[in-house]
Amino acid sequence: MLLWIKRFLTRKEIDLMIDLIESTPIPSGDFMELAEQYWLAYRNLPIPADRFAIYWPHYLLMGHAVEMALKAFLLSRTVSLAHLRSKNHCLDRLRKMATNNGLTLDAATIRSIDRHLGPMHSNFLARYPNYRGGMSKGVVLASESEEAVEALMVAVRSSTPLFRKS
Repeated sequence: MLLWIKRFLTRKEIDLMIDLIESTPIPSGDFMELAEQYWLAYRNLPIPADRFAIYWPHYLLMGHAVEMALKAFLLSRTVSLAHLRSKNHCLDRLRKMATNNGLTLDAATIRSIDRHLGPMHSNFLARYPNYRGGMSKGVVLASESEEAVEALMVAVRSSTPLFRKS
């Protein structure tokens, strides 16, 4: 597609289009909708027969739910998408930005995001597990973070009228 565009537009016109796209606000509700979808998918996954097993799809969906909810909150507080992209998938940085911008979370939720979900999500453990048949250092069962994720979802939903469920 880019080759096709380059044939018909000047470099200046392409730069103007890129500036327009990057400056167009993305509705934070779109990010919250994604967060809700990931969280619902997580909750609908079957529980493994061995309830102490690491079931990586749970972590992947849970981490994405947290990331999208935090980004939804930050976008609703006029943080730019470009700034959020610079944070990549780093949940503890996103969480710190969110609490600095007014999101209220209890200590247990912060600890769960920063110490458990954050490292797994930003280090791609659910995509590239490296645990050699046992629990990775610092990996907790996904179910141990469910309360924290639900608390985050409730806090983000209640922070902005757009996110409140009717």
